[in-house]
Formats: sequence, structure tokens, C-alpha cells
Amino acid sequence: MMTIQAKQKLIQEKMARMIKLSTPSGTKTSDDADGAKKEEIENDSTENKDIKPSSFGLRPKHSSVNINSDKWLLTMDEESQSRLENPPSIADGIDRATEEDLRYLGCELIQTGALLLKLPQTAAATGQIIFQRFYYSKSFAVHHFEHVVMACLYLASKIEEAIRRPRDIINVFHRLEQLHRLRRAGRLFTREDL
Repeated sequence: MMTIQAKQKLIQEKMARMIKLSTPSGTKTSDDADGAKKEEIENDSTENKDIKPSSFGLRPKHSSVNINSDKWLLTMDEESQSRLENPPSIADGIDRATEEDLRYLGCELIQTGALLLKLPQTAAATGQIIFQRFYYSKSFAVHHFEHVVMACLYLASKIEEAIRRPRDIINVFHRLEQLHRLRRAGRLFTREDL
């Protein structure tokens, strides 16, 4: 039976064989390459003890999620008021009228999507709130508008416990996009076309 020290030494020897150290060019010739490899394996077990073969048991570098209410809670303090008056989209070059139109259109799409998915009105309202709060901390120029609308409606359906499959939400918004193209082409349609 092997002792713990013998197992550790065996593991170190295996690791020394598996790790290939790169040498700077021009320091060794091809004649003594075999001898140098043997020396590297022998020296590797003593010199590179800080090389870890696995990160098991170590804390990941990005293991925490900072869920802070300062990111999404808008109150009547000065910081929240400045975020409401100067959203990030304006800093990225989108004028205020365009941003208001995009906000209105996003809420309208969420409402129409909720009707087509037969979600309750509370889910539609929740999706609109999530949409508005997201774009008070992020910019319309950076994040794709339609993807955010779909994500807000999906999250709202989960929050309000009227869950719809992501595929259903994608299909509904694809249909809304088709109807928008037909409307731009001049075709009139009724509510039955939805």
C-alpha cells in the first residue's frame, strides 16, 4: 500500500512529464536537446511547485454576482434623478426624441406580444417596467432593441408565473416583424391577420 507522500511524489513526476516547458530560442542546440529535456523533467518537480494541474477546490475568479439595488432601483434622490434626465443613450449620440420613440415602441411591442402569447396584463406591465429600467442603465446604441424586448417579455412571463417557451416568444416577434414589413409595403390587414 502506498503512503500519501509516495502518491504525491508519483503525481508530481507525472505532472513533470506532462508539462512541457518552452525554452527561449538560441539557448540550446539540437545536439543536447535530449539531455536538456531530461534535465527539465528532473528540475521541474523541484522548481515549479506553484503550477497547479487543476483549479478544483479553488475559488473561481468571477464567482460572485453583484445584485445591488442601486443598479435598478430609481428613487427620488439626486443620482436617480440625473439617471432619469440623462440616460446613457443620449451620451452615445441618440437624441431625446428618438429615445422616447424607441421606449414607446418597445412598450407597444411588449404589449402586443403579451396579447399574442395570451399573457396576463400584469406580465405585460412587468415586461414594460423591466424594459424601461434596463434602458435607464444601458444604451440603445449598444444593446439590440428587439432582443431586449424579447428578453423582457420572457423574464416577465417567468416572474408572473405565466411561463412561455423562448421559442414561442421568438415566433411571436417574428410574426410581428412580418406584419410590420407588410404594413410598410402598403398592405392593409385586420386583427384576424394577427
